[in-house]
Amino acid sequence: MNTVQTILNNRIAEKRISLREAARQIGVSNTTITRILNGGPYDVKTLQAVSAWAEIPVSVLLDSADDSNLASKLAAMIQAEPHLAAVFNEALDRILRGEMSAEVLSDIVSYASFRMGARDGNR
Repeated sequence: MNTVQTILNNRIAEKRISLREAARQIGVSNTTITRILNGGPYDVKTLQAVSAWAEIPVSVLLDSADDSNLASKLAAMIQAEPHLAAVFNEALDRILRGEMSAEVLSDIVSYASFRMGARDGNR
């Protein structure tokens, strides 16, 4: 599940609203929301509308599209799940102290992303 899907799914669940209501609030069609949640394409205008509705900067969503950029992944995950900030801060501290490698953090982020996607897919 990509970042836009995850954030959209999380916000819909947080607000406890239907897909139709989310579409109405965002200003797009219900089929557009369904397409995004199913991993389909969307245009820049739709990305901007989802970003504004979710109160997340478009730049965070665009930066997170680069799967090779660990910092972007971290930022997107923290935007989607703010409680993870403490976990990632501790991991970064451990890297700085030489107690953990950056590869381990990358693995943790990949696993967390996978779990978030699996959880969101089971809603």
